[in-house]
Amino acid sequence: MSEYQYCEFQAIDRPLTKVEVRELRGHSSRTPITPSRFVNSYSYGDLRGNPAACVENYFDAFLYLASWGRRRLVFRFPADALPLEAARANCKGDSASVRQKSDYVILNPRTRSSSGSQRAVSSPAEHRQLPMSRLL
Repeated sequence: MSEYQYCEFQAIDRPLTKVEVRELRGHSSRTPITPSRFVNSYSYGDLRGNPAACVENYFDAFLYLASWGRRRLVFRFPADALPLEAARANCKGDSASVRQKSDYVILNPRTRSSSGSQRAVSSPAEHRQLPMSRLL
């Protein structure tokens, strides 16, 4: 089975500016980047750039799925809508990491890996069935 990775970023709070879209072009030369969305899939290689920095600077949500079962989900909230201490108080134990970057609180729920609990993404066609594609 070949390697497959799926990355999706969503801008929800505000659309990206033309300058921001242009800045993001360095992360992928082949996929469309709109003011509200950046989706890319990889059969070989990785995303050029740091997904955490993309969330910190541009996007409000990030979803990553890989054929070997790795998952990652990150949300960015305006700090006035979700204060850091309120987010920390609601993240019990190691259920999520929470941090503040400028005027935003970054929430990174953790997934637990156990036998059969991680659903692998096996093909590019599956992107139509992924959670953010249906919810946002």
